[in-house]
Amino acid sequence: MAHEITENDGLVLAGKQAWHGLGIVLPTRCSVPEALKVAKLEWKVEVAEIEATLATGAKVGGGDHRVVVRSDTQEIFAACKHGYTPIQNQDVADLAFEISEQSDHAVETAGSIRGGRKMWFLLDIGTIAVANDDIVKPYLFICAGHDLSMRLTIGAIATRVVCANTVAMGLSEMNADTCVRIKHTASSATRLAMVKDWLAKPKAAVKAYGATAIRMAEAGVTDAQLQAYFTSVWQRANGTLTANDIQDPKSRRSQKYANEVGQWLANFRDDSRQTGVSTKGTVWSAYNAITQYANHERTVRSEASDASRRVEGVLFGTAGDLNKAAYEAASALVS
Repeated sequence: MAHEITENDGLVLAGKQAWHGLGIVLPTRCSVPEALKVAKLEWKVEVAEIEATLATGAKVGGGDHRVVVRSDTQEIFAACKHGYTPIQNQDVADLAFEISEQSDHAVETAGSIRGGRKMWFLLDIGTIAVANDDIVKPYLFICAGHDLSMRLTIGAIATRVVCANTVAMGLSEMNADTCVRIKHTASSATRLAMVKDWLAKPKAAVKAYGATAIRMAEAGVTDAQLQAYFTSVWQRANGTLTANDIQDPKSRRSQKYANEVGQWLANFRDDSRQTGVSTKGTVWSAYNAITQYANHERTVRSEASDASRRVEGVLFGTAGDLNKAAYEAASALVS
């Protein structure tokens, strides 16, 4: 059960079903309060005393330890120390509600996995229209762990979260520079202040990416520029081609260069691999020839659209990724 959605979990999705066929699909994105209810997240997380009965009949306590319990099913999630204060699902929903600016159409997905040990909200943070036939969609991911496995974590991602695998993928897209992590002991006022201060970063990044992408889609590229661009990107990701590499076409690096750049050229020239007909032959098309290879020919990841994966390395902190190198070099061509 790769999705790890149990009978005690819930899931709400906007517009389309997930690969596993579970959850409730709504026609459009819904509000945070509606998602909290439909995704069956209205239960609480409680901290209970530990008591054991010995063979003699004597009762002993757990000392400084307590257990974290789901209120409606009485399932024990984890052991904790005295003083631990869990962040409630309602706390996460309140935070998502404020982040979404109280929108009625903010939630792409929401739910829980492993009986409620992890829960999340995935929010709409805008759409980038590069061209009429080419749309990019980033999200804001808010995830909490009730089993002491993680802090409340908030970050911009490119993955549509619908299961345990995509929760892990979403969390892996974040790093210390591109997300905010909050201890369960933090007050709601502190949480909101931290998030509002941080939220300007992904919003600004999305805006800047959109403006640059439109310039790329409007700029044509010659054969000479295309070859120079691909060579520049390859060297950013793999290191400079040396004189020995160039002189020995049978060397491992020369063959790697020829194979990868050859695939990028094929992607650029193949209409079926282009993201939009109207952007054919542009810098944007050259950029996407590389991301097509990076995201779908070199690596296959489920539940990620072509459009979403293009922005992952750029907006969401996967430093050194081929996508990021491709974006930086393409940006230089239209700056």
